[in-house]
Amino acid sequence: MPKKKPLIILKIGGSVITDRKDERPRLRGPRMRRLAREVNEGWQPGRSRLVIIHGAGSYGHPIVQRTGIHHGIHDEHQRKAMGETQRLQSDLNAHVVRHLLQAGVPAFPCQPSASAVMEAGELVSLDTEALEGLLSIGIVPVLNGVPAFDRRQGCSILSGDQTAGFLFRRLGGDSILHGTDVKGIYTADPTQDPGAELCTVVDLLDSAGLPDGVTGSTVTDVTGGMRKKLEEMRTAGARGQVFDATVKGNVSRVLQGEIVGTRIECA
Repeated sequence: MPKKKPLIILKIGGSVITDRKDERPRLRGPRMRRLAREVNEGWQPGRSRLVIIHGAGSYGHPIVQRTGIHHGIHDEHQRKAMGETQRLQSDLNAHVVRHLLQAGVPAFPCQPSASAVMEAGELVSLDTEALEGLLSIGIVPVLNGVPAFDRRQGCSILSGDQTAGFLFRRLGGDSILHGTDVKGIYTADPTQDPGAELCTVVDLLDSAGLPDGVTGSTVTDVTGGMRKKLEEMRTAGARGQVFDATVKGNVSRVLQGEIVGTRIECA
């Protein structure tokens, strides 16, 4: 059998494609169109396979925070909220896929919650046979953060960061590229410390641990923020990059192998 092409997992944060500070679901349409064009310009299908995962942003975090479904399902109101949260995620996913298709990317929507099983907030299993098949015929699967069945509490949130790490392990990933709304990883929280410096590289296996600047999110985030991204990469043994996807051209550059943010090593 021919050797499989390297697998790139591109994770685009919800704060990049939506207004995370808005309680209402709102897509940043012009930015999403630009990102889609950059994926089409930067990805080289002859040299690699690509999975895209996007965050929930204002389509998910506010409703989850209001209803508490990330802590479990206890009443009729939360059962309905779980369904409404998934509906909103499917809506956002449809918008993302539409823009990618219009830009020329052979994108295909994939709903992780259809087969995901969680336990106390951790992903236990996710069927990947269809994903592997789609990749083998040149399709770009597009997944997203979702509410999912949890064995212990009924529901928990399967974040895009968790899914990225799981797929990296299961499918034999080459790199995870985290597109965020910050330049990369800092030595301290840049919103609190004016002396914070951008790290050129972070070794996740360094005994000194993660830099002090690696914390959660400053806006409503039920999935752990930047620290959780790196912890998931460390668990997966994944290398990659954290970069600013709001900067024009950066998505194309990282897909072509250029370092534009903080390089992540795990070796």
